[in-house]
Amino acid sequence: MSITIHQSPSGYASAHSELWHVVESTNKAVTGFQYVFDIYKGANLVTRVKNSPYGANKVGILDVHNIVRASLPTNSIADIDAFSFDTVQELGQDVFWTDYDVRYGEVSGGVTTANIASGTHRVYNNYLRPVFDEAESEITGAMILSNRPTDSYWYAGHAAFVSVFYPSGQTFYRSEKVNGSVTNSYSNTGNGNAFVFGYLPSSDNSTLEISGSVSGVIGSINFKKKCSKYDAHTLVFLNAYGAYDSFTFVYGKKTIDNQKKKFEQLKWTLSSNQMVDKISRVYNESSKVYAGEFGMKMQLTSDILSTAEYNWLAELINSPLVYYFDVNTEDYIPVVITDTNYEFKDDRINKTDTLTVNIEFSDKTNTQFR
Repeated sequence: MSITIHQSPSGYASAHSELWHVVESTNKAVTGFQYVFDIYKGANLVTRVKNSPYGANKVGILDVHNIVRASLPTNSIADIDAFSFDTVQELGQDVFWTDYDVRYGEVSGGVTTANIASGTHRVYNNYLRPVFDEAESEITGAMILSNRPTDSYWYAGHAAFVSVFYPSGQTFYRSEKVNGSVTNSYSNTGNGNAFVFGYLPSSDNSTLEISGSVSGVIGSINFKKKCSKYDAHTLVFLNAYGAYDSFTFVYGKKTIDNQKKKFEQLKWTLSSNQMVDKISRVYNESSKVYAGEFGMKMQLTSDILSTAEYNWLAELINSPLVYYFDVNTEDYIPVVITDTNYEFKDDRINKTDTLTVNIEFSDKTNTQFR
């Protein structure tokens, strides 16, 4: 008996797209034959799936992405030092990527034989964007893990969060240049993981450059300072690459969502052998509030955006993981973007468009209980 592997994931496959495994056995014509797919994480068997032969060639097929992506529970952000250019946080196994094994076997003649052939595969926490939104998320060739435009902006007191990907074995440098001269430079040896750091430009017109020891300059972002007449607000979000990005809005309007818990009763009460509806100057309540719960909401407005920025920020609206970054305490406060649609804009037609998003802070607060 033998099994031939016809198809399995390769390259920088996404855990959020189909991960097809197609195999063929020499015993496929045996009556009652089944293919066996054992999915392992390390030495642990996650699940076993048995499939009957499929199609004219009687091959075994299985899409494992629903099984594998459960190993990527990105439910918290790294504790990034937002104002420390020399400090990076590593995003690695089961955050930026995950490995799994598929061991192929068969049921032939009523006998189950496992692990006739096998393969180890690495898949990533990125997702593939539709072509029409004109922004990419393929990790291949992407050192700066962001669809942020090359010409970007920053606001006083608010850092930008930048993620980079370092292939194994190469030494990469993060350099800040001001007027062409390097002012800060730090290096990391690549191990196939992503790194994220906070970047607060030291000059009004700075360039962040990522370069490698083998392939030279990989990419750069030009940061230009902008001024806001209002208090700015920064959101940090999980982007399409499975890394982190940030965007600063120039204005925020706060609202409170308040829910009252109450019960109804008669407002009459007994006083000196008489039923009265009030005592002295205070009326009795017929509707009694016994608790109040409230949450904070904000409407955030951006500066004027370009088409490239609109394409990039679609990831912010779609992201399942978004934080409000408090620049005073350096805390990451979880929020939910409540907008349900997103309209792409083209600056060749709409020259003066801004973006408004509505966020809701995840934590609710109770008032006094009665």
